[in-house]
Amino acid sequence: MLKITVHDGEQIVRLQVEGTLIGDWVNELDASWGAASGGLKGRSLCVDLTGTTRVDAAGCRLLSLMHENRARFTASGPSMRALIAEITGDGSSSSYGERSGEMSITVKENGIVDTPSSHSVNETVEKLKGILQAKGVTLFALVDHSGEAEKVGMKMRPTKLLIFGSPKAGTPPMLAAPSIAIDLPLKILVWEDGQGKVWLSYNSPEYLKERHGLPQDLLQNIAVVQTLAAKAGE
Repeated sequence: MLKITVHDGEQIVRLQVEGTLIGDWVNELDASWGAASGGLKGRSLCVDLTGTTRVDAAGCRLLSLMHENRARFTASGPSMRALIAEITGDGSSSSYGERSGEMSITVKENGIVDTPSSHSVNETVEKLKGILQAKGVTLFALVDHSGEAEKVGMKMRPTKLLIFGSPKAGTPPMLAAPSIAIDLPLKILVWEDGQGKVWLSYNSPEYLKERHGLPQDLLQNIAVVQTLAAKAGE
């Protein structure tokens, strides 16, 4: 099964691909790519494979064709990163390069995904809070790390952590893989780096699946964090 979600941003159009890119599902991605390419209007096209678990030969051929047409990729997990590195030929599977004004999305070896924001930390936090409320997702806590540091006379760049979730979505994964409770509720860290760039960071759903042995059919219960971060950063 394959789920494809199109995130239509100001600078980038992102195709989020979740599930198995095999058989007839390859045609689904091909169709989505064609539709998205027709509406780029000068924007970059990026393919998010952090939620993709398997790619067959036909899927590889399609990804290669997309790469030849300037699509960029991000992937999670050693095997998927190796596959994309082979397709791109430059080992850049873990990030979208910041070329020609492109946005950069990085998947680190420790499973943390860094997604850029076009706004300040406070603006990003407020946008994310609004998205959570609109989707009926509970915000359990907002930790102002930099604000707390200031209270004790220490300086820290703006850094805030949002902890959120839904018992309906979160309970089944914990029943199936109890240790995942240490990583739930879901979290997104909004922070500013040394160059003043703002990022949204979260644990890759695929990384959490592998870490805790979560069944594949429950990956969708935690994969929403990807969409939330992407929307908040636009």
